[in-house]
Amino acid sequence: IKTVMFDKTGTITHGVPRVMRVLLLGDVATLPLRKVLAVVGTAEASSEHPLGVAVTKYFKE
Repeated sequence: IKTVMFDKTGTITHGVPRVMRVLLLGDVATLPLRKVLAVVGTAEASSEHPLGVAVTKYFKE
């Protein structure tokens, strides 16, 4: 093996990540889910990263 490539952005594989469920753990679990979703959704709203886009899409639904 002379070359190994990793495709962490999905450029080659064109995977489409999506959020399946949200599970709150630790101290954040005491907060209302709606508030946590609003904060995370706002933080990722302008992201162009595939995972950020998946998070934003989930929270808009």
